[in-house]
Amino acid sequence: MTDRELLELAAKAAGYSIRFHQGVCKGGAYEGCERLWPDGEWRPWRPREDDGDALRLAVKLKMKLWHSDCGAYADHESLPEDMRPCREDARNDRNAATRRTIVRAAAEIQRQREASK
Repeated sequence: MTDRELLELAAKAAGYSIRFHQGVCKGGAYEGCERLWPDGEWRPWRPREDDGDALRLAVKLKMKLWHSDCGAYADHESLPEDMRPCREDARNDRNAATRRTIVRAAAEIQRQREASK
């Protein structure tokens, strides 16, 4: 699954409206993601890079989070048994691992919802 697909599914799980845009920064092309906030403004949404965006996503979905020396874990009742808990290796950065596991778990929550329809 691509990063874009992960973000789309994670946003749907939380009930967020998002949009993607192309841009250039420091001479390189990029694809950015924005979320429509309750105040009606579109602002960057980067839960894979931004601790605050990731935490808000986890709180919105009522995920359980915990950590060990080697990884980060996220759990939710909607995750399939073989993904409970969702785990990411720390790779010397537990903050990044936490963000990754939150986004992966959120995307899987949405996949499970869509599969049960």
